[in-house]
Amino acid sequence: LILVAPDGAGPGGHRDTSMFLNRGDGRCRMEDYMVRELVPWLQQRYNATPRADCRALVGLSGGGYAAVNLALKHPDTFRIAASHSGLFAPEDDPVYFYLWLGPRWDLWDANRPLTQIRTSPTASRLHIYQDVGSSDELTPENREFAALLQARGVDHVLRVPPGSHRWSYRSRQSSQSLRL
Repeated sequence: LILVAPDGAGPGGHRDTSMFLNRGDGRCRMEDYMVRELVPWLQQRYNATPRADCRALVGLSGGGYAAVNLALKHPDTFRIAASHSGLFAPEDDPVYFYLWLGPRWDLWDANRPLTQIRTSPTASRLHIYQDVGSSDELTPENREFAALLQARGVDHVLRVPPGSHRWSYRSRQSSQSLRL
């Protein structure tokens, strides 16, 4: 097992979160880095198994969004995604998404898992784990996303234990996805 935890901060530091997206203005290409540079480097450096079904993305909150977004967009690279307290639409964090993608146009739609899952021809190849606290403001959206996964025949798990969008909840739950 090889665990890698890349920093999702953009060039502006921790307040410039990238959500592992390619910046709309082209100045920072975090998605390309993850898919085109990091994965091949890990393959070469550690002789990792070269199959997408042996690669998983796991994230908390915005990182949960990034994990699912990247898996939906790159199923030939990643087949497993786990989202702890994740969001599934750019509108949930419009300040960051505007910073990275610009105005609400095509780039927002191309990076909205709630939309992607409806049209993805390869979604059924994925396994997606979600958990969200029962008191989290993102619980309805997580349930909506799980229903879309169910309707599309995507292998998935949704857990809704007690808790809210706080570190105490996510630290309790973060190991759950590694058990599946």
